[in-house]
Amino acid sequence: MHKQRLIHRAKDRAERILNRRIAASDRFPYIEFQKRFLSVWMDITSRCNLSCMICWRSEKGSSASQKSDIQESLFLKIAREIFPRTAELFLSCGAEPLIARNLLAMLDVIDRADIPFVAFTTNALLFNEDIARQVIEAGVNEIYVSFDGATEETFAKIRGGASMSKVIEKIQLVNRVKRDCSSAVPKIELHVTLMRSNIREIEKIVEIAHDLELPRVTALHLWPHLGLDEENLYSHKRLYNECIARARKRARELGVELDAPPQFGTKESDSPYIQKQEIGAGQSCRLPWNSTVIRPDGQVAPCSFMYNETAFGNLNEKSFRDIWYGPNYQALREEIRCNNLRDFCARCPAHFVKAKQLGNS
Repeated sequence: MHKQRLIHRAKDRAERILNRRIAASDRFPYIEFQKRFLSVWMDITSRCNLSCMICWRSEKGSSASQKSDIQESLFLKIAREIFPRTAELFLSCGAEPLIARNLLAMLDVIDRADIPFVAFTTNALLFNEDIARQVIEAGVNEIYVSFDGATEETFAKIRGGASMSKVIEKIQLVNRVKRDCSSAVPKIELHVTLMRSNIREIEKIVEIAHDLELPRVTALHLWPHLGLDEENLYSHKRLYNECIARARKRARELGVELDAPPQFGTKESDSPYIQKQEIGAGQSCRLPWNSTVIRPDGQVAPCSFMYNETAFGNLNEKSFRDIWYGPNYQALREEIRCNNLRDFCARCPAHFVKAKQLGNS
């Protein structure tokens, strides 16, 4: 019976995705041509069970300092106003979703919302059999496990003292429950933040993914971070190029997909920053037209990079429609259309990874 339920849900979701109408207009609001258009990134809690050296939550002034969970009334309002328009839902921006109170009840609401794609990032340490089974039954498509080292020493240094072997055990637990449920989802990936402390271990991380029967490792550079300049690989380009080349070779041998930034070029000017005048119209951001970020206190931002910036509105005070069509969103869209970017957007790290998005992987 359980297996039949999972098969039926998978068929229903596939049919909904195939039947979605895709809008292809550059004129705002092009999104009105399709029912589901939004990529929603939201934290259902501001808490975490770890204190990692690379987490933006540790930044001075971070909104994560309040240490609270989303209120039930706010979550249900989001479910009513936003989930019917949601094509993709990501249940984590920086906090640990598995720590949230009422997690299982929220997963049940998400399941009934029939969102085509649901995923979250986690350190995996709080998984138990009940949570794993509920995640599977809720139809979560993908889980991204933060995995920043291939030795206990490196892992603990970066991941706030966490045990690598314990995380591996939790991944194995989820895989076991998936087999018990005869479910192919959620697909699990390892996500790596690349830095000087772990770049020599990226090849081994690929091997760990293979041993865990995980199909993919996604790796991204450490964003410029206060106090971590020595970890930034932009200052160690040759080291990065050598290590990532070996890791790609090993990934091909093992049949693991490794999605990582391209090797550095030889120009001294290669930098994680792109100056304002260097950003052309061809690099125009689409996030203000198809994406939103929601903090657990109801504050709304247009993208995850602006998580700690001034909010565009609060869902406890306004409807999502009023915020979406409000002056803050409209002003940002106009700036992007005119390529007259505010300083924050002009220096957005997303511009730097454009080469990888275009296929230079």
